[in-house]
Amino acid sequence: MRSRPFAAPTRSVRMLMSTDDCSVIGRTPCPCGKGEIVVEHCTPDHPWARDSQGWYNNTLSCAECELRYEIFQKEQSAKGRLVLREEAERVRDAEKKWHQTLRNIEASQAFNRLSTQLDRALSEQRSAAAAHRLLVQAELTYDSIGQYRRNGYKLSALNAGEALRLFRNHAPDLEAMISDESSYRKAMRETPAAIKTGNPGLIL
Repeated sequence: MRSRPFAAPTRSVRMLMSTDDCSVIGRTPCPCGKGEIVVEHCTPDHPWARDSQGWYNNTLSCAECELRYEIFQKEQSAKGRLVLREEAERVRDAEKKWHQTLRNIEASQAFNRLSTQLDRALSEQRSAAAAHRLLVQAELTYDSIGQYRRNGYKLSALNAGEALRLFRNHAPDLEAMISDESSYRKAMRETPAAIKTGNPGLIL
């Protein structure tokens, strides 16, 4: 496959979005060679714009490659990477299942009983400082005492496992959902392997 020469970075200001100042920083052929991958770096178009306000626009213009690949980004402010579409979909699927599992945990009777038990334990403490100390020691919060005084505490699905350990409760259904939540969280944090493109606007 013959590679096209890299185009020098060019300036392009979007006409429809006068507040965006975009520069093409990478233009290379797509994997099959029938289309191209174009990456722009954009910043707000005003004199006090900071680098941290920038983002990347990625375009894969090839109908054939779009069926197999996509440009994957965790955040628009970070460079993306060309990956297999099925690997990116696996990450997105894990994230959807993670959110659903959190909702299932908080809707369960076992979680509601656990939340009530924790509320009662906190109310029985002699002071707000003692209640905060209980939460910190159980790894249920990393908030300061000041934040706890202002906001109080409400158990979330993310901390259900720590609350179970605090009270040494045994709740098989809830424990199974907590295990699923942990597995989905790990899977959704994985980053698909980057496919080498030679595009300076992408990772690899």
